[in-house]
Amino acid sequence: GTLVIGGRIGLWEEFLLQWLPLMQKATPTISIRAESSLEPEIMQGLIEGRIDIGVMYTPQSRPGLKVEQLFDERLVMVSTSARNAPEPQAGYVYVDWGPEFYARHSASFPNFGGPSLTANIGWLGLQHVMKSGGSGYFPMRIVLPHIATKRLHLVASAPEFSVPAYVVYP
Repeated sequence: GTLVIGGRIGLWEEFLLQWLPLMQKATPTISIRAESSLEPEIMQGLIEGRIDIGVMYTPQSRPGLKVEQLFDERLVMVSTSARNAPEPQAGYVYVDWGPEFYARHSASFPNFGGPSLTANIGWLGLQHVMKSGGSGYFPMRIVLPHIATKRLHLVASAPEFSVPAYVVYP
């Protein structure tokens, strides 16, 4: 049989991609189909039975589906500039990490005029920042290698946000 796994692109990076070979080793008779989508599509796939396992940030509670927390995603502000203000500035990319992040971000930056770019996928926002310069909130596990090579700098005075990641299955 085939096991269909739907995940948000940011959760494939550095997390689900490391889990895939373990899963293949544990169940060599099952083939895996990996899909990347946003939460509404993943939830729809689970409800319709097209997706067996969903990994996402903001699942909806639905009868017949079990929701379990996997880990807390640590979102940190990083910048291509070593000297960056703790407030969003020109070149700031806002990534939609869900309604909880939006609420906490708004509370932390009440005078924020708006981003130069909004992205619904972290990967897209991060590629833009790396290519064109700027800053934004991204998962620590994904930006750590770039901080190590000094391509990105942690804005230490900016608040950190925690967003839970969940696995959902029938």
